[in-house]
Amino acid sequence: RNTGLLLEKESSAAGFLGVDIKPLKVDSDGNATELELTQCGLIDRIITNMGLDSKDHGKATPTESKGPLTRDLDGEPCMEDFSYPAIVGQLLYLTGHTRPELAYAVNQCARYMFNSKRSHELALLRIGKY
Repeated sequence: RNTGLLLEKESSAAGFLGVDIKPLKVDSDGNATELELTQCGLIDRIITNMGLDSKDHGKATPTESKGPLTRDLDGEPCMEDFSYPAIVGQLLYLTGHTRPELAYAVNQCARYMFNSKRSHELALLRIGKY
């Protein structure tokens, strides 16, 4: 505290760094038969990094149904304050562990990490709002 560092208390190290495992159903011997895997710490961090409010949800799907993202060579430049490649990296980690339904949408955004345009940012924001 004397060095100017701001410390936050996280829910648990496992939830922030990895995957929380919660048993949903248990058999008569006390063994878990159904598990729920979550990454609440990472999801909260992604929402914060994107500048979204945790209440800023409302998309039924992570991507629009108009087809894959294109290069958008003449598109507007990026305007958001977040780091596009950093958010894509966090989302790729999330899809590999607990949210496979995001894989297509995130991989579409990952294709344009080094030449992203406003249309790509909007696609990333849609994932965040999902």
